[in-house]
Formats: sequence, structure tokens, C-alpha cells
Amino acid sequence: MASADDGGAGTVEFREPRRARTGRRIALIVVVVLVLGAVAAFAATSRGGGSTGAARKSAGVATAAVTRTDLSDARDLPGTLGFGTEQPLKAGRKGIVTWLPKSGDTITRGKPLYRLDDRPIALFYGTTPMFRALGRTEGDTAGGGTNGRTDSGQTDSRQSDPKQSDPKQDTSKQETAKQETAKQETVKKDAAKPPQGRDVRVIADNLKALGYDIGGQPAGVPTGEATWTPALSAAVKKWQKALGTSQTGVLEVGDVTVLSGEIRVGALSAGLGDDASLAPVMTITPTAKAVTVPVAATEVGSIAVDTPVTVVLPDNTETRGTVSGIGRTAERKDTGPDALGPDAGGAKMTVTVTLDDPAAVRGLDAAGVQVRFATETRKGVLAVPIGALVALREGGYAVQIPAGRLIAVKTGLFVKGMVEVEGSGLEPGLRVVTTS
Repeated sequence: MASADDGGAGTVEFREPRRARTGRRIALIVVVVLVLGAVAAFAATSRGGGSTGAARKSAGVATAAVTRTDLSDARDLPGTLGFGTEQPLKAGRKGIVTWLPKSGDTITRGKPLYRLDDRPIALFYGTTPMFRALGRTEGDTAGGGTNGRTDSGQTDSRQSDPKQSDPKQDTSKQETAKQETAKQETVKKDAAKPPQGRDVRVIADNLKALGYDIGGQPAGVPTGEATWTPALSAAVKKWQKALGTSQTGVLEVGDVTVLSGEIRVGALSAGLGDDASLAPVMTITPTAKAVTVPVAATEVGSIAVDTPVTVVLPDNTETRGTVSGIGRTAERKDTGPDALGPDAGGAKMTVTVTLDDPAAVRGLDAAGVQVRFATETRKGVLAVPIGALVALREGGYAVQIPAGRLIAVKTGLFVKGMVEVEGSGLEPGLRVVTTS
């Protein structure tokens, strides 16, 4: 109800019912609760506590499979691709050099290596060098009898004077003379025999390989040897004709040079007009390319012939090789221009590596390469990336499977980012957590 006062001014007052005020308070409380719940949910989601955050975290874990493989530890050493170590070649007899091949030429069986006094010196294959003339009878090298002379050359006067003759001495002298005569006859017979031996076998084998008829051999010749026959002399004459030299049927010492096989001419040591007896005529190498590696004499014992290696070429391609030889001479290379190079540090021995595929270096005659020698090999072991190892507080290592469980492992060989592992429950194909 409205009211007025004496001053003509009045105030109208409205009063809210009690039920309406109570409903509005309840609505305000509900709004506050909803707001607080939304804030809490946002905070929880921003901290990654929701299911979406867990899924994202699990999807970002890298894993790798345990594998069974072969691991090899290796070391790389610098080497040189070429035709092997050059060896000096000396002449087998005296003479003036009148012709030489070119450096890099390949000389095969029966071909001239050089000329001495304008006479070709040919190459034969074998292991026994010539040490005597072959193709003629040596002659009687025993000489004649004593002709009644003593060792001093004086005539024994008692032989001409019967009165001074001693019957016992005469008998002794007669026996001595008979023995000397028998010895001389034996020497003459031996000298008349045709030469026989391994050097004759070398000549026979080479002439046969060159296509000449060498005939048969007498019965009873030891294995690896041969006897000089008229057929061999005839074959020598035919070969000499083809070679363009005098057809004597005789081979003098130094007429042929016996080597293990065909050779490649290296550097020419002699010049035309030089005396061949004063210095080597040239250097020679095998015809097949090879890699030579200087290895410290203290470490060469870990390398063996027939050991497989990997050769890294200048373009970083790899090819397989095999250790074919190990030098027996140690050389010091820690002084001079190479003092700071890879050959520094003491005595070195040369290891030769033959390439399994020569075609891999067809375009190279010489180059620096790297040779990888395996120092330790473990076959059929379990391995994981090194990043899969977890260091344990109590010591040692473990690997972790994606579910979170740790498996303690014993480590072995570490090679190129992989590590050998051994542990209970490990098997090929098992996935483990790794950093890479």
C-alpha cells in the first residue's frame, strides 16, 4: 500500500517475496560449480593427464627388434693399389745391354726380356734357375794319367833302375795306379752321360708349353727331373730359329731367365750400352694388381695369409680381397719425409692383398685405398642398437620392452652402433625401446 506525508512528497516501497530470493541464490551456486568444474577439466587436460595425452606419448616411443647376426670388429689401415712390390732383375751373364722393353710391358713365356750383345734373353717359367750349359757333352774333364810322374812332377828314378826297385813299393804303386785309372774311367763315363735334373725339366716343360716336340724320356728318371735327349736339342734349335738367334741346340747359362710366371716391367735400371753385370737390368712386378699395406711389426702377428679383407676404393666403393703375402723384412719409416705420415712410428712389414674381383679396379693402375682388417668376429649372436641400453643404478645394463619391463643384459662386442647382448628372455624379433 502506498502512503504520503504532509509535505506532499511520498515514497512507494516494494517488498520481494521470500520464496523468490531463495531460488535466485540456488541458481547462483549452480553457476559457480559449473565454472569451477570447467576450469579443473581444462587444467587437467593441459597437464597431459587425459587419455589423449597418454596415447600421444606412447606413439612417440622408438623401438627396434632384437636380431641374430654376425658382428665383426675391424680396423682400417692405409694401403696402396698397384702391381705389388717391385723386385730387381739381374742379368744371368755378362754382356752389353742392346735392347730393353718399355716400362709397363708384359713379358710372357718364351719372349725376350732384354738383349745382351744383341742376343735375346728369354723368359721361362719355373722354380729352378739355369746353373750349367745344357745341350752338349761336357767332355773329358778328368785329364790324362800320371805318365810315370809323381805328384811333384819329377820322374821316379827307381822305376828306371831295377837295382833300386823295392818289390813292396812297386806293388803298392801298381795298386794306386789301378785305382787312379778306375777313378778316371768313372769320371769319363759320368761326363759322357747326358745332363739330368730339375733344370732340364724346366727347359723341357717350357719348350713343350711353347708347342715344340720334346720326345719321350728314358725310364727311371726321378719325378720332377728330366734327361737331356736329342729330341730336346732339336726342339731348342727350332725355338732358337723362331727367336731369331743362332740355332746351336745349346743353352748357355744366362740364355734364359727362369721366373715363376709372366711379369710386368717396372722401372728400367740399366740403359742401352750399359754393362749388365754392374747393376740390375730392371725391376719387375706381377701382372695382377694388388694392394700393399704397411703394418707395424708389433701388430702383423694378428694377420694371417688367406684372411679375407675389405678394400675401400677412392670413390668409397668396397670390394673384397684376400691376404696373399706377408713380408719377412721389417723397415723403419719414422725418419725423413714420411716421419709424420701414416708410416711413422717404428718398423713396418708389408702385407699384400689380392683382389677377389680384378675388374673392380680395371680403371685404376695406382691409388691410395683403405684396407679393413677384421680383428674380432662373433657369429650368430643377439644384437640391439647401442641406444637401447639402459644404465642400471646398481651397475650394468638392461633393455626395456615397450610395456615398461626391464631385462638385464650382459654386453659383448660393440660394432658400428650395434652391441652384442645376452639375457634371460631375449630372443630374435623381441622389440625393445631405443633412442634411435
